[in-house]
Amino acid sequence: MIVIRCQNCRTRVQVPSPGIYRCHNCREIIEIKAEIPSGISAEGLPEAMTVKFEDQHSGAAANPTTKPESDSPSAFCHKHPGKKALRTCRNCGDLICEDCSIRLENSYFCAECIRKIQENASVRAPAEDKNPAPGESSIPLENAEKYGYFLSFLNTVKKIFFDYATFYDNTGKNTHLRRAAVYGIIITFIYDLARFLAVNYFGLATEKPSGDLPPILQEIYNSYTAPTIRSVILSPLATVFGLIILSAIYHLAILIMKGSGKYSTTFKITCYSISSQIISIVLIPVPLLGTLISFIFGIIFVTQGCFKLHNLTEGKSIFVALFPTILAIGLILLTIMSIKM
Repeated sequence: MIVIRCQNCRTRVQVPSPGIYRCHNCREIIEIKAEIPSGISAEGLPEAMTVKFEDQHSGAAANPTTKPESDSPSAFCHKHPGKKALRTCRNCGDLICEDCSIRLENSYFCAECIRKIQENASVRAPAEDKNPAPGESSIPLENAEKYGYFLSFLNTVKKIFFDYATFYDNTGKNTHLRRAAVYGIIITFIYDLARFLAVNYFGLATEKPSGDLPPILQEIYNSYTAPTIRSVILSPLATVFGLIILSAIYHLAILIMKGSGKYSTTFKITCYSISSQIISIVLIPVPLLGTLISFIFGIIFVTQGCFKLHNLTEGKSIFVALFPTILAIGLILLTIMSIKM
């Protein structure tokens, strides 16, 4: 038995023979290149007899799962001494051959460590929203068959507001599009119904613009500030067309930014970003504040979706989220300039 001292954390480590090992305290990779003469303590161990592999903590590019040196006297599998070791277990540091290597999340483990990981996962309390089971989507509504549609709908609203950073972590990019569309329609219908009740039954005053508006703009303004029962009933149909058009505008920006993914993925992101209208529902008595906060949350939701599902940088994702606003401002300026000319 050889007793050494880790050159990184100075912890005593006992090893059976020269070779490549991992410190049980700091997990640093250590190589012992020669047999230590008897009687030499860990403190007296010559520095040249141990070489500490630097890893990601020290800025070098070495990897604990890389192949050991072929001329190392202990470069053989821990379970199969006759087979050359190809890598080390990410958890315990034992040398393992190809037959013993089990890949998990881009790292390799031995069978014993995989068993321990599975046992720990089985006794850990499940977190339905934050840690979906293997094969489940990170969007609760996409697991509605298991948890129920009503509860999944509420959990989707909850997660996109309070855990939006992981909302799209594990989801099929083009799956459950119809379910996402229904989600957006329901949110918009609730919003239109809430405005209808607030204006017609709770006396919510709306400021009318000065001057006459063109007939089309007047109709749009009336439907927004003074919704009727007809506009509420037609809300689902209008929402479908609105989601299709808005998704097309977002996807145009994604193509400009050279993002990956299909239009159907963008449509899915647009549907779930409609969740921001819930802020406007809550803040109906202060519509300007509600609209502003809702706009900010909408930008956040679209940005996260583009970042996760379209492989864009955060800066490019923000541009995509703001693109409809930029386009609308540009069209307004062009209209004003054409009128003046």
